[in-house]
Amino acid sequence: MLYAAADPALAVLEVRVQLDLPPDLVPRDYVLVEIDFDALAVESLSEMPADPRAYGDTWLYERRTPLLRVPSVIVAESANLLFNPAHAAASAARIVRKRSFSFDPRLWLSP
Repeated sequence: MLYAAADPALAVLEVRVQLDLPPDLVPRDYVLVEIDFDALAVESLSEMPADPRAYGDTWLYERRTPLLRVPSVIVAESANLLFNPAHAAASAARIVRKRSFSFDPRLWLSP
């Protein structure tokens, strides 16, 4: 499964909250990738289910859709996209653009 964000700013926030490293240990080889999922069917959740992991596991196993759109835990008005590369229609996803990306060191400033 590929875990993606609906926009680049959310992708940065998602990495930051998951990456528990001091700024000098943050890898310097990050790449920001834009993927076109427009041709794919999407299952959307307006709110998180009681057991998100079980829901996602079932969605993945059943291959209901190639994409599952879920609210971000960080910013509920934004969405993350779960992509199932094992789905029969997955090959319709296309990489549109990619570029090197560096995190702004201010993301690691202490309050």
